[in-house]
Amino acid sequence: KFGLELVEAYGIIEVGLPFINSSRNTEKRGSVGKILPDYEVKIANPDKNGIGEVYIKGKGMFDAYFSPWLRRCDLMSDGWFKTGDLGRLDSERFLYIAGREKSVINFTGMKIFPYEVESVLNQHPDIRESLVYGTLHPHYGELPCAKIVLKNNIKTDFDIDEIRKYCYKNLAPYKVPKEFHFVSRLDKTASGKLKRWQ
Repeated sequence: KFGLELVEAYGIIEVGLPFINSSRNTEKRGSVGKILPDYEVKIANPDKNGIGEVYIKGKGMFDAYFSPWLRRCDLMSDGWFKTGDLGRLDSERFLYIAGREKSVINFTGMKIFPYEVESVLNQHPDIRESLVYGTLHPHYGELPCAKIVLKNNIKTDFDIDEIRKYCYKNLAPYKVPKEFHFVSRLDKTASGKLKRWQ
């Protein structure tokens, strides 16, 4: 509509905008790009798939938190800022964000990243948007569950088994939500992000 190119980027208020995936010659789908000059990145405690917490350091970082007052030097003695985001770097050092560390669902010791499941659900032709979350379970740790907003909010005679089969076709079996709940809307923050913790 406006003739502008859309790009993926990764920014944090404490750090700035250290990643941008802007060049058509080098961009990679799903990646937020390569780290910009004057920044460094590392993946802390990566799992077998290379996913771990994203640490960043460099110029232009915040000096302190205002309330409560905390100085950067007191929080990060080694200079690395712990983002709380999980991600991986590929062989060319492009960063892929998997989600927030505190949103990961631990199902029988296996990690489930809500964003991955949501991206599959949101591609279903009858689904407008979704929210995947964990509920505590005495034997399994957490069960993956999903809240779903259907297109046009149609619920009558909707075949939940069809969505379940769709998930099994596109996800590893342990990542498929065990419960589906239809809702008319999902709560969001003022900036349009899903409210995951309420």
